[in-house]
Amino acid sequence: MPATPPATGPPSSPTASASSQLAAYLAAAGNADMQIKHASAQVNQQIGESTIHFTAAERAAVKELPGYTAAAGKAIPAGLPPELLRRVMLSYSDLESRAAAFRFLPYYRPAGGSLPVASADGRAILQDLKHGAPAAARFASDLAAVRDLASTTPPAAPLAANSHATAEVAIRVAFVNKANLGCGSSGGWLATTLPPVTWQSGTFPGTSHHTDGSIGATPFTATYQAGGGWNVTIWTC
Repeated sequence: MPATPPATGPPSSPTASASSQLAAYLAAAGNADMQIKHASAQVNQQIGESTIHFTAAERAAVKELPGYTAAAGKAIPAGLPPELLRRVMLSYSDLESRAAAFRFLPYYRPAGGSLPVASADGRAILQDLKHGAPAAARFASDLAAVRDLASTTPPAAPLAANSHATAEVAIRVAFVNKANLGCGSSGGWLATTLPPVTWQSGTFPGTSHHTDGSIGATPFTATYQAGGGWNVTIWTC
């Protein structure tokens, strides 16, 4: 008699992971990376051995960068476990560090449309651009680390939009932005650790500004607007 084939059940479904929750962030981060590379190429084409030129296309490419990094920040989901969140914030800070390195370039409007490399302004521009180099060198591996860990991490439970846990993502994004753009900065800061977020009402020292807590030692204010999400102010400088 022919052997009876073994019983088979329905095909097993792939194990759910945090990858699906991070799909929007990964796509937005990849797009921001592409746009930063495009702006960088535009700028590099205008830097000669002795002269830096300024064109409309170059300025336009640089001015659009904050919109792309903001889209990546808004796509970070709430509720991620600490190590996955750390990797996400590090990759996001890579993007913000790189974009911020171009922040002052559109404001230079030299007579004749060019600056000597050796001038004070020329040296300042080149120094600013260097701030994004470490982040540019590590971004691909940092984003790959996010993908790798997300694929083996269970999905996070849904959280209310007005919860403190959801607010903490906006607080961390604002903290990265402030570190790279605040107080006259122009990139170069990376979120290699996750500073603790503490909720405690108070007042920013020396002012009458209300604060809702601190990230690390830095005070913040966070207010929620239905339909608009969390609005965060990081109190430094």
